[in-house]
Amino acid sequence: MRIGILGGTFDPVHFGHLRLAEEMYEELSLTKFLLIPCAQAPHNYKSVITPFPDRLEMTRIAASCSSYLEASDIEGQRKGPSYTVETIRIIRDIYPAEAHLFFVLGID
Repeated sequence: MRIGILGGTFDPVHFGHLRLAEEMYEELSLTKFLLIPCAQAPHNYKSVITPFPDRLEMTRIAASCSSYLEASDIEGQRKGPSYTVETIRIIRDIYPAEAHLFFVLGID
């Protein structure tokens, strides 16, 4: 299993996010690609953003266009700021040890 991971505020999720996921899916021969909206950004806690449930729903709708995309609420299940290292640890616990994780970064 080869899993791509892209986190972001996704406020809103847009074509650039989906295009990046598609490119990485093809280039890295992934089996799944997780889009993970950030519940509470540690560096941006004072910014007014769309509430997490709404951003998660937007991400789910966007992910529904493809069989390999999945919107994850992993960060919404935790309390406090969303730190990438904690999210990766949780994902590592969810998937089998032999799963390869690919953390994808966008330009912003």
